[in-house]
Amino acid sequence: MKNYSIWSIIFIIISIINIISVLLLMIVIIKSPSYLTKWTLFQLCIAALGYSISTLPSILIYGDNLLEKAFTSNLCMIQFRVASFFFYPLNLLPIELSFYFYGLLKPKLDLNIEKKWFWTLTSITWILSLFYNSLILIITRNDENGGIIATRFYCEAYKVTNNWNHFWVYQFIVSIFLVATIISLFSIIILYRKWKIFNNNQNRRTAIKLGYAVRLFIYIIIYTALLGCYIISDIIKQLRIGNKELTNYAEDSYCFGDFTSAIAGIILLLIFGGNRTAAICLPCCYYVPPHKAYQPFVPPSFTPPQTDMFEIIANDNNNINVNVNEYIENSEITLDLDFPREN
Repeated sequence: MKNYSIWSIIFIIISIINIISVLLLMIVIIKSPSYLTKWTLFQLCIAALGYSISTLPSILIYGDNLLEKAFTSNLCMIQFRVASFFFYPLNLLPIELSFYFYGLLKPKLDLNIEKKWFWTLTSITWILSLFYNSLILIITRNDENGGIIATRFYCEAYKVTNNWNHFWVYQFIVSIFLVATIISLFSIIILYRKWKIFNNNQNRRTAIKLGYAVRLFIYIIIYTALLGCYIISDIIKQLRIGNKELTNYAEDSYCFGDFTSAIAGIILLLIFGGNRTAAICLPCCYYVPPHKAYQPFVPPSFTPPQTDMFEIIANDNNNINVNVNEYIENSEITLDLDFPREN
């Protein structure tokens, strides 16, 4: 009979809630009109969903016997490879969101910034994850169980070894954390300056820009904090093993870092799941959904057709052609927000 400790039950419940939260947010995103960061958030949901699902099978099947039975089949190794593939996009995509955060706070707003950079940043993120995991697979191919161990909750890489090349190859996540920390500090400075400008010259337009920027800012800060917790817990394990307080990396798997990635989807839903506030923790922050906030001005005498790409040419009484697209492009806001195209 399978036995589950209280910590295992908590981990399973949190993971299931996390999966449900991600699915709900994906439905909200799909149903929403196109807006800045929409498809980057959707990718982030895919990464969070893939990671959460891939960490559950072993604990559900083996329960508290995971340490003893993990390698009786290939499940643990397959689970680790899949989880690792989604883990790095889960930590790289928030940095991509910070790129759009700066775009929101530019003096001249560009709602097409995601369209311009979407495929470039998306390709870099997922190809980098595939390449990095392939590198790990090559380096650990001769290790016992492919360099994978079973912890109390799931399967992960065995980072403590006499071969320091094996240890440092896993520290790519530390580099991501350092970049995220620098971005978070710059975000604090930039947003603080914008708030000072807003206080001196309050208007609805600036409030709307800051409202959505606050969403991204909150997620960047929380993401950096959770990633820091994961790294700190990993360092604690390394130090305890170095001091001989632990004899096996799997013995201290109840450290708080094991729960950080399991709540990523819950955090995403709390911050990006609503359309009336900037975040659940900031109910008083003025916020308007970006697809409603930046409607371009079209003169009432013109009625654009219901197509994605169009050019309206109207003739006045003197048979003079007026190109409305040119008029809109010269304005501060553009119409082309649908990217990728929705059917």
